Amino acid sequence: MTVDWVAVATGALGIATVVGAVVTIRSTAAQNRRQQLADMATTAIDYFTRGTQNRSAGIAAMKMVQVSLASLKMNEREPYREAIRALLYGQLLHVYMYGENRFNALEVYNLDSMSSWLCSEELVSGLSRQQIDTLIATMEKYAKDAGPGENDAPVKNLLNKLPAWIRKLKEQCDKLLDAHQ
Repeated sequence: MTVDWVAVATGALGIATVVGAVVTIRSTAAQNRRQQLADMATTAIDYFTRGTQNRSAGIAAMKMVQVSLASLKMNEREPYREAIRALLYGQLLHVYMYGENRFNALEVYNLDSMSSWLCSEELVSGLSRQQIDTLIATMEKYAKDAGPGENDAPVKNLLNKLPAWIRKLKEQCDKLLDAHQ
């Protein structure tokens, strides 16, 4: 039996060409996905700064960004997580303290969404002790400002959730203290 080495080499070259093309296509697709994700995040961030209804749209868009992070490698996800964490933290401080509509049903929904998201295991672990202390004080002030006269169901629901989020934040503070000892 004779082997046609030219045919074998040609076949191997053909396979290598196909593999190279697939790698190039996958690399280009990954770059396109990363660019689309960056564009989507930028758009979502822009919505957060335009009031209650737009903030709600921004939250939904940012949730889509978070879901899309699964397509990235682990080391590529962290900058997005950090941006989401910083955005939620800043928005929560602002809306809890100064939001014109902070007791309005839609803004209360926004506060609920952002608070539960920021207090998730994935994001809360990136907060500093100072950030946590500030956020706890802000949440506590919001509860006092709402007072017993706040009868809206969404506000009552949010006020009922605040103690659990505050507990979660305090647990994270304890973890930070344990890590420094």
